[in-house]
Amino acid sequence: MTGNRDDVQDQVDVDEYEALEQIARERWGDQWTIRVNHYADGTTRRYAMHSDGRLRPDEHNFDDDARVLEQERIWVNVDEQQIYRDRVHIRKEFEIISSGCADAHPEV
Repeated sequence: MTGNRDDVQDQVDVDEYEALEQIARERWGDQWTIRVNHYADGTTRRYAMHSDGRLRPDEHNFDDDARVLEQERIWVNVDEQQIYRDRVHIRKEFEIISSGCADAHPEV
């Protein structure tokens, strides 16, 4: 039985997801999420993440009133059988630069 490239990629996707889910459950119990980013060049990155919550002002280098979260992220390379991990500080700011209704963009 032979498979095409899509079949092989589908299996890698399943293996990667299952590996991420297993690692996340072992590390964080039921306090995690898996995110998937699809890029214009056709690549995809999946990672499991867990938030350790909001940091106190003395725990980050932003303004004292900044809302900064600490997140731990894990991603895997199934082909290389490698697990990668990092811990990042996330500061989210939102600014509404325009607003309107969906009718303003009929192509959407």
